[in-house]
Formats: sequence, structure tokens, C-alpha cells
Amino acid sequence: MAFSIIFQGRKARAACRYAALAAATAASSWCVAQELDAVPYAARDTATLQSGYFSSDYANNVDFAQFVLEQSRGTERLARWVYRSNPEKFDRPVSRSVFLLGANVVNFLGNSFIAYHEWGHASRMEAGGQKALLFTCTQENCLAQSRDFFGYAASTLFKINGSTGSAPGASVFKANTDSGKAPQVIVNGAGTNNEIFLAERNDEQYFIKGNGGVFGIFNSENRFAIAQYVTWAADGPSNDMTTSARAYRASGVDPTIQPDDLRKINLLSAFSGAVVSDVLARRNFIVDGKTDAQPWLIKGFLVPNQYTYLSSRGITRKWVSGYVVSDSLKLLGSYESVVRGDQYSEVGLGAYKDFGTWDGYAKVTGKDFGSLNLEAAVSAYVAKDWKLGLNTYVWDSRSLLGERNTLDFSKNKTQQINVTMSYLY
Repeated sequence: MAFSIIFQGRKARAACRYAALAAATAASSWCVAQELDAVPYAARDTATLQSGYFSSDYANNVDFAQFVLEQSRGTERLARWVYRSNPEKFDRPVSRSVFLLGANVVNFLGNSFIAYHEWGHASRMEAGGQKALLFTCTQENCLAQSRDFFGYAASTLFKINGSTGSAPGASVFKANTDSGKAPQVIVNGAGTNNEIFLAERNDEQYFIKGNGGVFGIFNSENRFAIAQYVTWAADGPSNDMTTSARAYRASGVDPTIQPDDLRKINLLSAFSGAVVSDVLARRNFIVDGKTDAQPWLIKGFLVPNQYTYLSSRGITRKWVSGYVVSDSLKLLGSYESVVRGDQYSEVGLGAYKDFGTWDGYAKVTGKDFGSLNLEAAVSAYVAKDWKLGLNTYVWDSRSLLGERNTLDFSKNKTQQINVTMSYLY
């Protein structure tokens, strides 16, 4: 995860890898489509193409996360199809345990968690005025320009390592002047922040759909990205958590904090409804062979999930819950505050509504009206298995959420609108 000065090109190789990725995705979609009748229509998964992908200067953290999650769910659905097509081979708890482990390993190896971690570093560098390069396999190959989506997507195929680099002559990273006292943490913590965001986004969509699959445990485990990094990454001058804790101490955000403190705070994310529902889902699969899973609700309320993020103001804890008004209307709520560092907090409110032939989603997050972030989406069926949509994002770089997603730190507000086309299977 080191930041080094490297400059080279691999456009041809990236194109070849994207072709291979597209072929693999098509094959996966064909296989899982065979089990369509066994999946509730509202719980179907998607493969989405965004208009922004075709820009040579594309940057949207949420859309990149959606790409990762759709890869993961394609792999999960493929595993479900294999399991249901061969029930006689998995008729005992031992054989189901082995299959579950194998499916999760394939899910991890075949998806772009590592690349999305590196994209986090690169996207914050670019937003702060630097020029970033991605190396999502090794420093000898799989180079992807950080804002070239198709190069990025191609380089995620069968990655074995990852790093982020700045091009020669890159300017110094500059955060918003109203950010916290440790702006370098915005970059250093962006990798684990992105992994944790995958868990948050996955949990939110799981709640909205009301149904999920038992395969793909790594989506849930991403909430422990900070703890895993501290435990497994070699310590050194470029270690993300070591440099983040050092920046907190040097800037006065928290004079005593150490990487192990970050690890311990992150481990508290285990007290989440999604963790319990994941454990129960895997127990039900091993014992009874059930492949479906449901979020943990109590009288319509989602048992809260928590996530830990690194910000320029300190390490934060974010609580997320929701309420099921009906099968077609879900309300969302969140609260994020700094637990080690400067005093700061922000609230989020949102809703999802399914109108039958079309649906809508909107969420606002911020400390006050002046620093609000907006995520909104609307989509409609244009055929039985196809939906046309429009996504809108407004990020405020002075806020906790905006700090992780803004397109440009030199501006308080940045906006982006994308047209989407999704295939449901």
C-alpha cells in the first residue's frame, strides 16, 4: 500500500484483461439466470453500466463500490446455482461447510476488494490535486490510471497485490481548509475506509432488498478492515495505520493514540445486527441447507449496524439503522461521530420507495444545512429485465461523508450526475 513515485503504461494489457472480465461476467450471468424462478423478483441482482464509466476523468466512489458489489453478488449467485443444481452432493453439514468455505474463497479471489482499497488512496490523492496511478497486481503489470474506469476494472481480474503511486512532479495533497487538523489521514486511511464502505453499502442494499444470499462472507468482514490491516500488514514508514496514528499524534488530534487503539475501536463493529444475521445465515445453511438470508429486524426496525472510519478529525463510529414501513417503503437513518479526536458529528436521513414500475432513493447527510451531502437515484423498467436510471450526488468536502467521497477538495461542493442501465437477473 506504499505511495511511491512510479510512471509507466499498460493500456494494451488492461484492455485484454477487461475483455476477459467481460467474458467471465457474461458467463456468470448466464448461469445464474437459470435459477431465476427460485429468486424473489424484488431480490434480484443487477449488472450496471454507468455513463460516467466512459469519461477519461471519471471519479465516483459510490459507483466504484457498486461495481465491486455486483461482481461479488454475481459470484454468490453462481455458487447458489451450483449448490442447487447438485443437491445430492451437499446433503450433509460437512459437505455444506466445505462448499461454503470454497465459495467464500472464490468470492474473495475473484473480486476487487484489494483494487477498491487502492482506488480509495488514489481517489483522495486526485481530489487533493495530485496525480495518482494504480498498480492492482504488482508494480510490473496491471497498471491503471486512477480515473480510467475500464482500465481499473480490467486490472482487478485475479489481482495478487496492490499499491498506489503518484506520478513524477505531482503537487502536494491539499485538503479543504475547513477539514480537520490531520489531512494526511484522508489519504492514508482511504484504503480501509473504502473497504468498510463496501460493508456499509452491502448492508444497506441488503436491508432495502429484504433478502440476500449466504455466500460471500467477505462483504461483511470488510467492516473489520482497520483491525485486519493492523494485524496483518507489515509495520513500516508506509503502513497506512501507523502513518494515520502518527498524524493524529503530531497534529494534536489525539496525542496518545496508537495503531492498536484503531484496531480495538474497529473491532467494536462486531456489535452489529448484520454480523449476527450473517452468523445465523451460515448456521442455517450448514445445518439445514438454506441459502437465503434476511436482515435482523425487530418490529420493523433494523437492528443497528456500526462502522469505523478514519477522518482528518479523528477516528469515527457510524451507526446505521432503518425502518420497514411496508414491503415497498424503507426509511434509513445514520449517526456518525468522532470517538477519538476532535468533537464532530453528523446525521443522515433517507428513504427508498418502490412504485412498481419505477423506484426512487434519496439520502441527505451532514452536520448542518450548509454542509449537506446528497445521494439520490431513480430508475424505471424499460423491459422485463432492464432498468434505466439516473443517479445524482452532491458531496461537501468539509463533512465526514464528503471527505471520503468529494471529487475536488478545492471546492466545498462537488456534483455528479450519471445515467445508468441495469440488467436484472
